[in-house]
Amino acid sequence: MKTIKKLLFIVGLSAAFVSCSLFEVPVKDVQFETNMNVQVLENSTNVSMLKITAVSKNFSKEGEANLADNAEVKDKLDKIKSLNITEVRITAEDFVPIGTKISGFVLSFPDLNITKGDIDGTETKFEDIIVDFTAAELTKIQDAILKNKKIKYKVSGTVSQFPVTFNIKTIYTADIKASLF
Repeated sequence: MKTIKKLLFIVGLSAAFVSCSLFEVPVKDVQFETNMNVQVLENSTNVSMLKITAVSKNFSKEGEANLADNAEVKDKLDKIKSLNITEVRITAEDFVPIGTKISGFVLSFPDLNITKGDIDGTETKFEDIIVDFTAAELTKIQDAILKNKKIKYKVSGTVSQFPVTFNIKTIYTADIKASLF
């Protein structure tokens, strides 16, 4: 009987030290995105010898990426144990008027001191452009999202004409591990 008690104690103790990862469920390629409407209404002018010439206009707008906006993980926010962002993409769409181009596009996370201004494709095509973050930058972003379940970001650039309205979409793809209990 003493041997059975020792064996049960050892089994129970072993079960207590078993990694919690046995109770975590991996969910791959979860996408959460933000949609931001941008309006550039004021013009920018150069004044020279009483001649007013309109030039392209800069824009800047802040937004927030929030995990609670994703139906797949909304109910499990408090159970998320790890988050690994594998890709960040950006798209600008629905330009009114059509034909407006963006140049000098910048995506930044001001609270983290991360700025990406080398986003290719902003002059001619601005659709599903992959933002080239370093591993260290992605780690800072995903750690902030994991801690707060959201992150603030900012977009800026220059439009070729105004007034103009358009939508900017940021899409984050991540692998998530959530606990069952």
